[in-house]
Amino acid sequence: MTDTFKEYLEKQNQIYFGFLALPLVLYAVVYLPVKDSTITSTGNSTLDLIYYLGSVALFALVYLCWRLYQSNLKRIEKNRPLMDKLKRHRSVSSTLYALGLLLSLLSIAMLWVTKHQLFVATYPMLLLLISFCRPTARRLEKELPLSDEELAMIKDKRKKG
Repeated sequence: MTDTFKEYLEKQNQIYFGFLALPLVLYAVVYLPVKDSTITSTGNSTLDLIYYLGSVALFALVYLCWRLYQSNLKRIEKNRPLMDKLKRHRSVSSTLYALGLLLSLLSIAMLWVTKHQLFVATYPMLLLLISFCRPTARRLEKELPLSDEELAMIKDKRKKG
């Protein structure tokens, strides 16, 4: 079980970091040419308002994704075998990572299109929020409905590795 659990966490981290890598590279590619031409205001109050509402919408979508994630975690049944719980957790968390990827790409696209200073900050803030969802044994202890035996196995694994 320990090897299986260790493999599970390794695969989850590969998925997680895979979804983080693409936007990180794109952000650098988009930010470097834009950094010298970014503006703090367009001079058009309506356009500025649209940009601010766009950034608020991004974070509202992050909140909705988080709520969906939490809702799907609650559907994992406690009486199922641990491997079934882990498979369901992988599915739910991979969906969250994919949505985080899409929101990150949207943020970067908004920076590329608008060249507005506001969107220089949205991607790093999204990255920070996504980093709170990194797969760890402690996170699994907290999020999964584990029996006492399963919880002891995971805690033992966390102490050893």
